[in-house]
Formats: sequence, C-alpha cells, structure tokens
Amino acid sequence: MKAFVTGVAGQLGYDVVKELLKRGYTVVGSDITENETNKVTEAMVGNGASYEFVLLDITKQASVEKELSRVCPEVVVHCAAWTAVDAAEDEENIEKVKAVNVTGTRNIATVCKALNCKMIYISTDYVFDGQGETPWDPDCTDYAPLSVYGRTKLLGELAVKELLAKYDSPTPGALVESALNHAALLERFDFDDIVISIKSSDVNRMLASYRLAAEKCNYPLHLGVTEAGTERMGLIKSAIGIGSLLCDGIGETIRVSLTDEPVKEIAAAKDILKCIGKRKGVTIVSCPTCGRTRIDLIGTAKKVEAALADSEKDITVAVMGCVVNGPGEAREADIGIAGGDGCAVIFKKDGTQRKIKEEEIVSELLAEVEKL
Repeated sequence: MKAFVTGVAGQLGYDVVKELLKRGYTVVGSDITENETNKVTEAMVGNGASYEFVLLDITKQASVEKELSRVCPEVVVHCAAWTAVDAAEDEENIEKVKAVNVTGTRNIATVCKALNCKMIYISTDYVFDGQGETPWDPDCTDYAPLSVYGRTKLLGELAVKELLAKYDSPTPGALVESALNHAALLERFDFDDIVISIKSSDVNRMLASYRLAAEKCNYPLHLGVTEAGTERMGLIKSAIGIGSLLCDGIGETIRVSLTDEPVKEIAAAKDILKCIGKRKGVTIVSCPTCGRTRIDLIGTAKKVEAALADSEKDITVAVMGCVVNGPGEAREADIGIAGGDGCAVIFKKDGTQRKIKEEEIVSELLAEVEKL
C-alpha cells in the first residue's frame, strides 16, 4: 500500500513514517522544510518498503494537487499543522496559523476527495475547553476551543467532515462529482486525453450515474457494470446496463466484467453491440420448445450459434422448432430451418425452401449460410 504523510519534520509525522515503513508500506513524506528528521535511514525501511521525501507547502492548492496526483496514494495521513500553541496567539501569526491549519487541511481533503483516496486527519483536544469531568466520545460535538490553535484545528476538522462526508454512500451524484473533480485535476496540468469510467456493480446506480455524467460533461464515457458477477448474472446485468445506455446514445466504449474467462467478456461485449445494431455479425433467432417440436431444437440452436459465433456476415439466421414458427414468424430472417418429425425445412428470405433430414440440419444450414 502507498501512503502519503504530511508534516514529517514534526515528531508525529516522523513517528507515523517510521511505523508505516516497518510494516512494509511505500511512503512519500512531505514538509515545508527539509531537516534531519526527514532523512530516513535504511534501517527504518522494512521488507518491500520504500521512502521518498518531497518539499510541499500545503497552503498552495496547486502544489498539493500536483504532488498527490503524481503519487496517487491509497491513503493520506495529514500530520502537518501549526502546533506552536502560544505563538499562534501572536497577532502577526494568526493568518499563518489559519493558512496551515484550515486552508492547508482543506486543500488536502479536496484533493483526496477528487482522487478517491482515504484521508486520516489528526485533530486535537484543544477543540474542547478542558472543563469536562468525563472522557469525550469520539463523535462528541461539544466544541469550545479557547485558543487560536484550537479554533483553527476545529475549522480544519469541520472542513474535512464537510468535504468527505457530503455523501454518506456512493450515490450517482457522489460518483459523478468524484469523476469530474479528478478530470479537473488532470486538465489543470494540461492533460485532456480523458475517458471517464464510473465504477458500480449496482445496475440502477450505474445507469443513473452515467446518465448524470452525460448531462454534466462532454468527456467520452467508458460503460460497464463493475464486478457484475459470474457468467449468468454478469451477462444479464451488463446487457441491461450497457445496452440501455447505448440505446439512449450514451457511451463511447464498453467493457463487460465477468468472473469467468476473459474471452467470454469479449464475446459478451460483441453480442451486446450486435443486439442493438452497433456491430455486424450473425443474429440467431430461435423459438422456445413446445409440443409441436419434433427435433432436438436446443442442441441444434446451440451448435448453429457456436459455429457462427465469429462470422461477420450481417444476416439473421432462424432455428425454429416447427413450420408454424418457421417461415411464418421467422419470415424476416435471411435463412433458417423449421423442424418437422425427424426432418426440417430450410427456408430463405427469397421464398425458396427444401426439405432435409434431421441429422443434416446443422451441416446443410451452415453450407447455405456460406453461400450468402
């Protein structure tokens, strides 16, 4: 895991870095100045761990965006703060204290939200007045700071809560806002080759998110139901989600996510595109079995489908169980078969027909398809 730690020149930040390195983390530490406490010895670096130090002024939003976007950490431990409590009361220092403890913290939280990474903010008991007789609960809001330091740390704490707790669940609004914030970061660094993909395994949330994104931006959208599941449910969820959006004119690229062989994902994606007329290929039309069926309709349909899976012929092939469902209901097909009693009829859109034996159905039908 990669962690970004601010304020590593201070005792808390330094100790956090030491502990993370012992546990094998990849750590990037930052501070506004470089001193001896920033220099991590090889003895502190555990197996697989690594350390990098960067100079960073957290009060400069552009600098925060640049470094965190470069590192792309999974978690930011925000230890940087103005901690000289008495000096914070001096008139000439008050604006500096606010810049570090409030603006700097807001900058960190804003970028963490845009990058969708976790943030750990270190607050202080100075946000209270110290007059209680029992320990405060973790979620206690009986704030009563008595100093500039306490008030600025509280404002930083509230900024983090406001930014990171705006949405209490991955709603479509939250997902789209996060995606657009990330895109905005890239644009600030003159990178505009952007495609947006919104991750959700819930079909309704996925649909609502992409529709909202299409309203709010002109970026190309990469459609997919994330972690859709095993082949059966994954295909259903993907067909509904991806297919619905494509039919509405939303989406430029797609990806089907299945807990199965990757080749099945590709086949499913092609089939979705084919079903809505976005890709050429053979479309199979087949009816359910019923009392009129006298051939192995299920087996025949599967064999025909498998044989024509890679064909790029833009045609419709019908595999029907009887003459009622054959040339009648499937008359729009380019070619097809209608089952009889141990036999079948091959029919074409031009009206020609011929009778064949049941065991010849697949081979004869495929031979006729090749002629088209």
